[in-house]
Amino acid sequence: MKFIIFLLLSFSLLSCSKENRLENSLFGNWTLSRMQVTDGQLQQTIINNPVGEIYFNFQNAYVSGSCLFVLPVDGAMYQFEMDFSSPNLSLDVIDQTLLFGQGEYQNTFKIILVTKRDLVLEYYDALNFQLRKFIFVKQE
Repeated sequence: MKFIIFLLLSFSLLSCSKENRLENSLFGNWTLSRMQVTDGQLQQTIINNPVGEIYFNFQNAYVSGSCLFVLPVDGAMYQFEMDFSSPNLSLDVIDQTLLFGQGEYQNTFKIILVTKRDLVLEYYDALNFQLRKFIFVKQE
């Protein structure tokens, strides 16, 4: 019985420290450097010049930022804008996901990669049938 209690206590302590490490890695300003958009027909488009940034603050549970990018759709160029700002930021360490946004723009972003310098997030935009991958670089 003591062994089971020890395992449960160890697991809870390790998961808290993993969450803190991930929050610390994500905290701060990130600049959007590239994007990859995959549409419903599995056509991939790499966008090398998106404009955007994101700021994570887990102490106050908010995120701010936005992005603007142009994407060719059926031969025409369409401009997309996303607002990342949200007073409700949550992190799921087990699923490696972030939930933020407001109202109909609340999305679950999968954390693909996070290092001291790089961050890759992706989510599925159901309204536009697009899988969007955001590649951010840390601002120092």
